[in-house]
Amino acid sequence: MSEKNLSLFNIGQSLDNIANIDPRGYGVCNILYAAARERAKSPLCTKGAKLIIDSIAPKGLVYIVSGFVLPGCEKAETDGLIGAVLLSRALSREFCARPVIICPAEGIRAVKAMADKAGLTVTETVDGFSDNPSLAVIEFTKDESRAFAEAESLIEKELPSLVISIEAPGANEQGQYHSAKGINITHLEAKSDSLFELLQKRGVPSLSIGDLGNEIGMSAIKDSIVRYIKGAGLKGCLCGCDSGIRARTAADVIITATASDWGVYALISALAFIRGNQELIPSGEELCSLLNTAVDNGLTDMCGEAIPAIDGFSMKLNSAVINLMKECVSHALDNEGEYEYWFDGSVKSGYFNF
Repeated sequence: MSEKNLSLFNIGQSLDNIANIDPRGYGVCNILYAAARERAKSPLCTKGAKLIIDSIAPKGLVYIVSGFVLPGCEKAETDGLIGAVLLSRALSREFCARPVIICPAEGIRAVKAMADKAGLTVTETVDGFSDNPSLAVIEFTKDESRAFAEAESLIEKELPSLVISIEAPGANEQGQYHSAKGINITHLEAKSDSLFELLQKRGVPSLSIGDLGNEIGMSAIKDSIVRYIKGAGLKGCLCGCDSGIRARTAADVIITATASDWGVYALISALAFIRGNQELIPSGEELCSLLNTAVDNGLTDMCGEAIPAIDGFSMKLNSAVINLMKECVSHALDNEGEYEYWFDGSVKSGYFNF
């Protein structure tokens, strides 16, 4: 292994490790990560970053599917949509990409407000991009009978370079959507996996980021999800459909994390390292500003309450996670060439020959 590849491997592994710290202590993130890591044969965040770099065309269109509507409060949660805006900003700045966030109606206002806070020009059509960093935000139908036609209409003029799913609910084998606890939420959710699956059939590369197994794309590790995740197997849900909470779709590349947005932070950080541009990574202060904006515009934490948290994790913890990733990448880039003695020894040791 070369010094360059060794550095990329170890920085990527460090970012993965940060994204999968387990403050709850319940182990789900470790279960998912072990399966995803075995499948990828490399750190997940660097695998995702390389897919983006290899797939994205200059000024290319990128679809980002997100937005999980919670039962009870019937509002979209913070996890996913915040990451979608942060990733859109990174792709727009670094690749002059044209990111399009596809989400349910409950997320539209918050995405627009966050985009404005993040310095992005907002358009509601894929034809409305300006030369400035921009994103489009488009509502997707909750009506299954209209979903395929709506998906076809979106892509009839132009296929995207890539489709990315972030904490987006996915239907199981029976077409039913479920919450983490097995509640049937089919009526609440945008049927955006119709778009995701159609793009896959058209040959568009796919990347999914999730934290449980009921999200679009996560069937890439279905055996582990069914075996170890509560409610994922047959008869695991509460609605009687008998197919459990596991989403049926399998993405080309997946990233798992304790919270899906933590996987996004790691992905952006890996992109920043590979491209040598640490400015792509938001600061904890920027993240907190977006989180407050999200809650002020209708998003809720996973508990359904309008508090500035992501998956039950406070602003303080989210800020610490992203700041640690940023410091990790910044240190590596700022000190390139400073550790030649140790790099040489590690390379020659043969330990990393795999």
